[in-house]
Amino acid sequence: MTEITRRNVLISSSALAAVGLLAACSTETESSASDESGASAAPTGQTQPSGPVTIAQVSDVPVGTVFAFTNPSDGVPAYLLQPATGKFLAYSAVCTHQGCIVNYDSTGMQFMCPCHGAKYDGTSGQPVSGPAPTGLTPISVSVSGDSIIVG
Repeated sequence: MTEITRRNVLISSSALAAVGLLAACSTETESSASDESGASAAPTGQTQPSGPVTIAQVSDVPVGTVFAFTNPSDGVPAYLLQPATGKFLAYSAVCTHQGCIVNYDSTGMQFMCPCHGAKYDGTSGQPVSGPAPTGLTPISVSVSGDSIIVG
């Protein structure tokens, strides 16, 4: 019979906690990740649509504002904006420096990376300062009636 000592209890408890932590880390969930901007990543393991997808209605994006969405073609957070009446642009929200999710500053009309300070022009997606080597990836959008479509 094994003697129950404080040391044996602590070792057993630590091992059990480590197993639980590893199990929790390896569990895949169906929830989506979200950042402060409201853009969210697609859940893992889901098939991406192959055709056109409505991402917003025209009324969802007033002139001068942005609308956060998940790009249906790759599951990456993205932004849709209307810089002028009837002109809709969309960009990936992933900073080209190290992959952080950018935020939109409506007063400066810029996308700003909270990780390393990169700033991108809000209407071109091109870097204006900071370490970003290239512009945000543009996403092709079109308008059909009141719907804004990707794909």
